[in-house]
Amino acid sequence: MNKTYQIKTLSDIWNLPSIREMEACLSEIAAAMLYARMIEEKARELMIKDGASREDALAASSAIWPVAINWEDNGKGEVGVKFSDPDGSHTTVAMLNPRTIKT
Repeated sequence: MNKTYQIKTLSDIWNLPSIREMEACLSEIAAAMLYARMIEEKARELMIKDGASREDALAASSAIWPVAINWEDNGKGEVGVKFSDPDGSHTTVAMLNPRTIKT
């Protein structure tokens, strides 16, 4: 049965029911953070390549990691990362498998 946990602090991960769940949660959260940062850095590179100053590229492509996330223990090992325009007018959700992430 799938269960969803709200993760706000490392203590929330520590308090998961088992080591297996801790390991899965940490793996999936780390993959999501790495993926989001790689996308952010690629967006900056493309903006600079198109002529934006480094300062403008940094300001325009700032990612914000949420204070709390919902981690679903479903055994799939998938991670969903949501990207939104600053005004929230466009949102894209990317699903990935942490085992395929290359940094």
